[in-house]
Amino acid sequence: MTVREILAEAMSLSRIPISDKDFLDNFNRAVFDIENKHDIAKRVVKRAVVCDDIREEYPLTDGCMGIQRVLTVDGYYTTRYIVRENNIMFDCKGVYFLYEKLPHERITAMNDKPTISPAYHYSIAKYIASKILERTDLDSSKSFMEDYILETEQMSASLRKSINTGRRIIKAPIHR
Repeated sequence: MTVREILAEAMSLSRIPISDKDFLDNFNRAVFDIENKHDIAKRVVKRAVVCDDIREEYPLTDGCMGIQRVLTVDGYYTTRYIVRENNIMFDCKGVYFLYEKLPHERITAMNDKPTISPAYHYSIAKYIASKILERTDLDSSKSFMEDYILETEQMSASLRKSINTGRRIIKAPIHR
């Protein structure tokens, strides 16, 4: 969905006209809320870091909310690093690929394209409808907010499952 389509959906749910300013404010609040509650909703960016000196601290990207994983050049996971404040240090020299969790860009105009997963767009429309209805119809507002919370949790679980499709749980044999 585009930003305009999400606005149209929110207006259809709330049955109240929504100004662009109110929409953009509530849209950005909804995205902030989703990415703080659900780790899977954060934007992940890959970048390479060349470690020449193990005593040197390498800066993380501005606004980094955490490290998802670090891979060596060979593609192996490594835990041989330390994160201090907004810097990372490695135990060994080499090239590493960082997967950093970053917040989504704020939407400032109706022409902007949302960077959050499209799976959350309908839930965001419910969040916006809930916030708009807080002033006039408290019961409907609470109902939309409950739906928003439930749907975002379901979407996050669904996205998490879709990412982990190759994993199998190996059951222990039953001895009798």
